Amino acid sequence: MKLPQNTLPENSRTLSQNQIMWKQIASISIHFFNQHCRSATGESRIKPITFNLLFVLVVIGWQSVKDPNWREITPLRSMRVDVERLLGPSSEPYSAKYTLEEGKLFIEYSSGPCTPLRKGGWNVPKDVVVQMSFSPNVKKPVSTLKLDPKRFRKVIDDHVGGVIYYINDEFGLTYEVQGGNVDAIYYQPGKKDEYLHCGDPIN
Repeated sequence: MKLPQNTLPENSRTLSQNQIMWKQIASISIHFFNQHCRSATGESRIKPITFNLLFVLVVIGWQSVKDPNWREITPLRSMRVDVERLLGPSSEPYSAKYTLEEGKLFIEYSSGPCTPLRKGGWNVPKDVVVQMSFSPNVKKPVSTLKLDPKRFRKVIDDHVGGVIYYINDEFGLTYEVQGGNVDAIYYQPGKKDEYLHCGDPIN
């Protein structure tokens, strides 16, 4: 069973500036309520539930920016420009590595459409995302995913002891499991995109 190799380029990016920004926004919001939302007697004109709701909304906004929603990236649909707009640039020509708070993300790009001499790959333009892998910092038990055995086939790695793959061919989704915990997740083209595979070179 051969899966994408985690040979990652040196380029990485830790997304912390947005986190600091949202902390500042939260602090400013609290100061505003303390200074401007009180009556002449000094009592608050804002009900506690209203203030709490605002604070929760600010925190939610902060958390959503800490790690941009990279899961919006879709193999054979998303372009390099989409990825870099979301996560930042990479100096590598056909790949990118991002260090996020929740784990490490590796993205591979197409080098271009099929050619007679090219084996494998996908018949899509250059810089289209072809596959991704994600290695979470927190390795959760695979049992928490409640994977449907009718949708995920189980494959035992013949080369690396203790490694099991749970593969959904329809959606191109694979969980790599070691010691009962999810060690990596692979996002690849699904069955509906098989017609785009370059296959063997033309003789």
